[in-house]
Amino acid sequence: MWRAMLKRTFGLLTICAGLGGCVPFPDPPLTSRAVDPTSPVANTILRADNAERPPAYPTFRGIPAVPTDLRPADDWNKAVTALQGAGAELDEWKRANPAELTDTEQFAARTRAEVGLDPANLPPAPTPEESAAFAREQVQRATPR
Repeated sequence: MWRAMLKRTFGLLTICAGLGGCVPFPDPPLTSRAVDPTSPVANTILRADNAERPPAYPTFRGIPAVPTDLRPADDWNKAVTALQGAGAELDEWKRANPAELTDTEQFAARTRAEVGLDPANLPPAPTPEESAAFAREQVQRATPR
């Protein structure tokens, strides 16, 4: 009994779904709607409403031509290979010349010995008063007369 009822219900639903396509729906209005002229998008809405045809879709003719002033792929390959070679040379140089940031006093002493500089022969550092007098003198010299 429930099978017969199910068949009738399914049959009615099928008929209703088929007839549902015959129901007319209202078309959207083809005339321009009232637009508030103070709206920031009023001009855009009016242009869209008054457009005669939709905007054109892009075509394959719009694709730009292949540039002719670019470096060929072989030249790029050579440049990359040269850059990798320079990087390898730099790495080798860094291995042969390690950074000497651990003992700065020893580095300073060795450099002074190489250039022949004796710290005892250096002039004394200026006092703050001497520095201020030097600055005043330079300001007076730089002032136009």
